[in-house]
Amino acid sequence: MSKYLRYIIRNTEPLRIANNASSQSGQTDTLRYIPGSTIRGYVISEFLKKGIFEANKDSLLRSGIRFLNAYPYRNKRELIPSLKGFYEDKTDVQGKKSIQNVVVTPDLNKGWKRASLGRYCYLEDDCIYYYQVETGSDLKIKINLGEDEKQSVFRNEYLTEGQTFTGYIAVDNEDMLKDVKEAFTGQVILGNARSAGLGKCQVLECEVTDRTPYEEYLPGEDVKDAVYMVLLSAGTMRNEDGEYCGLDLKALEEMLGVTDLKVVQCSTSVASIRGYNRTWGTPVPSVTMYDAGSIFKLSFTG
Repeated sequence: MSKYLRYIIRNTEPLRIANNASSQSGQTDTLRYIPGSTIRGYVISEFLKKGIFEANKDSLLRSGIRFLNAYPYRNKRELIPSLKGFYEDKTDVQGKKSIQNVVVTPDLNKGWKRASLGRYCYLEDDCIYYYQVETGSDLKIKINLGEDEKQSVFRNEYLTEGQTFTGYIAVDNEDMLKDVKEAFTGQVILGNARSAGLGKCQVLECEVTDRTPYEEYLPGEDVKDAVYMVLLSAGTMRNEDGEYCGLDLKALEEMLGVTDLKVVQCSTSVASIRGYNRTWGTPVPSVTMYDAGSIFKLSFTG
C-alpha cells in the first residue's frame, strides 16, 4: 500500500512554469499550478546531487513513485480544480447563490448560464468556494542576437510571489521515502529561468501520511449502483489496441471491481496536452485529454 508524502510550499519569488499549450512566439504563459512532472524533476536533481539517482532510477521514472500536481492552498483548505457542469442565474443575488450541476440535474432551469467558478475551489457543506491564482508578467528585449536576427521584445508570465500550494507524492518503496522527504527541507527551486531571480519556494510543511489525498470528498461508506468520478488532472486512457480513447470502461470495470459499467451523465471539457522527450530531444505529439474538473456519473453492478 502506498505511503503519501504531503508538502506545503510558498513561492518567495515569482514562479514560472511554461504552458506550452497557450504560449506563442514572443509570449510565454505560465501554468496556474505546479505539475507533478516539475516536482519529479526537482527530486531527480536532488538525488543526482546526493549520488543516489542510479539506485532509484527505475522507481523514479516508472510507477514506483507518483507525483501528483500541487494545487493552491487557501484558508487551510486544499483546493481542487473547479468542477465542470455548474449553472447559475446570472442576476444579482444577496447572500448564498443557488447553482445546479447538469450531471446531477439534467433538466436545468431555463435561462441559467454556465457558472463562473474560477480555476480552483473547495467544497464545504452545500457550498462551493472558488479562487483564482495571481499572475504577473514582464517585458524583455532580446539582446543576444544571432546572425541576421532582429532585436525583438518578448513577454513572460509568472505566478506572483507569496502564494501557497499543496501536493502529494505517492511512494510504494518505503526505503526511498526518507530520501524524498529530505529533499523537501528549507527551500526548493522550481520552474523556468531559475537563475534569473525566479522559482525559490519555502517549504512550510512536509509529512508522511496514510491519508488518501482529498479524502474529505470521498464517500463515507461503500457505494452501490452509481458513483461520481472527478478528474483532478487532465487525463485520458488507452484501449487494448493502444489508442487514446477518453475512458476505457472495460479497464475501469477491472480497477473498480464492478460489472456493467456505463457513463450515465457527464460534463467535460478537453485540453491539448503537450510534452517533451529529453531522450529524443524533441517535443512529442499533443494528445487531446479530458480537462481537470471533468465529472462523470457512472452506473454499475457491484
